Amino acid sequence: MILPENVLNFLGVFKKNGFSAYVVGGAVRDHYLGTVCCDFDIASSARPDQVKSLFADYKIVETGIKHGTVTVFYNSQPFEVTTFRKDGDYNDFRHPDSVDFTDDIEGDLSRRDFTMNAIAFSPEVGVVDRFNGIKDIENKIIRAVGDANERFKEDALRILRAVRFAAKTGFSIEENTYKAMLLNKSLLKSVSVERVFDELTKTLLCKNCRKALMEYKEIIFEVIPELIPCDGFDQKNKAHAYDVYKHTLYVLENLERRTPTTCWAALLHDIGKPHTLTIDEDGVGHFPKHMEVSTEIAKNVLKRLKASNELIRNVITVISVHDKEFYNKYAVKKFINKHGAQTFEDFLTLTFADVYAHSDIAIKKYLPERKDIANFYDEILAGGECYKLSQLCVSGDDLLELGYSGETIGNILNELLDLVIKEELSNDKKLLLDYVKEKR
Repeated sequence: MILPENVLNFLGVFKKNGFSAYVVGGAVRDHYLGTVCCDFDIASSARPDQVKSLFADYKIVETGIKHGTVTVFYNSQPFEVTTFRKDGDYNDFRHPDSVDFTDDIEGDLSRRDFTMNAIAFSPEVGVVDRFNGIKDIENKIIRAVGDANERFKEDALRILRAVRFAAKTGFSIEENTYKAMLLNKSLLKSVSVERVFDELTKTLLCKNCRKALMEYKEIIFEVIPELIPCDGFDQKNKAHAYDVYKHTLYVLENLERRTPTTCWAALLHDIGKPHTLTIDEDGVGHFPKHMEVSTEIAKNVLKRLKASNELIRNVITVISVHDKEFYNKYAVKKFINKHGAQTFEDFLTLTFADVYAHSDIAIKKYLPERKDIANFYDEILAGGECYKLSQLCVSGDDLLELGYSGETIGNILNELLDLVIKEELSNDKKLLLDYVKEKR
């Protein structure tokens, strides 16, 4: 394993002062995965106070001093340094009640979550791989270190982390590890919802998440039980090739632009369908007002998970219109005036991913409509067409000069903007002011 010069120099400080230090965790794992890692976590025999003394001339943050962790900004690069340790009991299923510092890297590795993360490397010793993590990486397996049941009881968030690693790598979770995940999944209730939300978001952002969320759906259902009715729900319509949950996962996979907004909107966009099904006289299923119901359920899910107000607002806005037709540029301009261009682009990302997750019949029917909407939007941007007050050629100062004041100015500006958006008036200062004068 070839380390960057700054990392080698950082490790060299420990060696020079008689301490051992290893690169551990993600950096070593990603090396064997063949991916680039910019974050280097260090495990060392040096105690926290000794680390602080070694790097007294550098910025140090006590990120987890209680558990032996400090972050050193060495030549502006952050290194999280944790003293070799063995953990005590985990009575809250998340954090050890106590830690005992040791001088043994192998003992330190035994407390880690998965074998792929329990590999250490130092230039002097080489690779330390007590739990055969390299072999598991080669075989594309995610396996708990030691007793899987104990690992998940120590830290229940590891149950979701296993799914995230499966989504990130495309690996399969080893059978006994997954059995232990199922056995202990109820412990996820003891984990803060903020950490659950963060782990889920990281999972959704992974391109391979469809496979992981299908194979390990019982874990996802534990934290988002509102998805359970979607699993296996027959849509009873030739427009749909999959049940609601499987359709949802294909939409996630189809996203061309993966952001927290587009991913959460994809996951929750049809969550209301099982509650809105109607069957017509031909036995065909329809879902009236499913966008409204999905929006409400999505809002409740995200609030429970303590997502930010901004994310909640963006996600439910996109969900509320994901099947909507925008028949002309006026409709598009009104939307982006109210919600912003970025939200409209999020809508486009979701609606195209949604169309491609339908049957071939539906794709042929709906794709041209979606392309027309995208073309409207492209034309608006390319032509610099007016859709918000800041683009209007008339300002409040212009109306002040005509003798208007207070709320009247705002009302007139909004009227002018609407007329320009409708293309009933050109966005020309003289023409707009003439219109105002004629109405006096």
